[in-house]
Amino acid sequence: MKKPVWSWVELTERDIPEILKLISDIEDADHSTIRTTRAEVESYFLDSHSWRAQGACVNGKLVAFGLVRTPLIADGEGTVTISGGVAKQWRAKGLGKDLMERQVEVAQSVANSVGLSPARAVLYIEGAQPELADLTHNLGFTPQSKFVTMRRNLDEDIAIDELSAYIDIVEMTAELSEDVRHIHNAVLSDNGQWQSQTPQSWQERIKGFTAEWCLVAIDRFGDRPRVAGYVLSSAFSSTGEDDDEGYIEEIVVLPKWRGKSVAPALLRAAIERFDRGGMRYAGLDVNIPYPHHSERSLVDVFTAYGFDQIAETLIVERPLN
Repeated sequence: MKKPVWSWVELTERDIPEILKLISDIEDADHSTIRTTRAEVESYFLDSHSWRAQGACVNGKLVAFGLVRTPLIADGEGTVTISGGVAKQWRAKGLGKDLMERQVEVAQSVANSVGLSPARAVLYIEGAQPELADLTHNLGFTPQSKFVTMRRNLDEDIAIDELSAYIDIVEMTAELSEDVRHIHNAVLSDNGQWQSQTPQSWQERIKGFTAEWCLVAIDRFGDRPRVAGYVLSSAFSSTGEDDDEGYIEEIVVLPKWRGKSVAPALLRAAIERFDRGGMRYAGLDVNIPYPHHSERSLVDVFTAYGFDQIAETLIVERPLN
């Protein structure tokens, strides 16, 4: 067998400039609609996660990058996320296969090192990467769901049918945050792409959100106020430069209040805040379980609210132990 011309090295936060340059080149070559920022690359190496990063070099130049990471706050089981990429000129030369095989081995090592059992490796595949989908299939990965990325301009209003006078949209306080965490766990944690949150992991998660864009719908009818739904949002850069998008991380309406204009009221309130914050767009991802029997339902809902589909991402996973 011919010896590869690339060599593997461990990467750390000292290599962030080279990693960012490689990712930017890959995204340029793939005409990616979403661009990775320096802040995102810096977040790869935070102490809140157990991580391992590796790169392939040719003549001292980084031509492939792989990252494996998992949160340190876990309850004994969980997800190890795999990510990375190969420079366009080094594709179809065996480097991608080499990288993926190494990534799976590292993911198993990371899962064992933090005591995750059961553990699974998760990988996100952009819609324009059929070769990567084939490669992961051969390594034992199976499709779980897909994300449909959607975006809208902020200059169009969202029409709302009559909203109950008893429902108020308020900013999320510390007290309401704990109520929202319980709802998140009850409604979303059955989906394999969302993990149940402890008080500690929840606080770590919402640190990255924009506080004034995290809103809760409160129904004040009756003896005591009740949470009817919520929206959590953060600032995002769609270009890799300045933030220009209010990204909706989660929007949830509890069953009792669905079909009662709570969702569009939350969206409108969030979008108004995005606009005041100088954003140009509102964005979100619709998660569709595999196989995609009800693919159009949520996509159609957000299309009716003025969002356009701009990309698709397939989520695949495989057990690690």
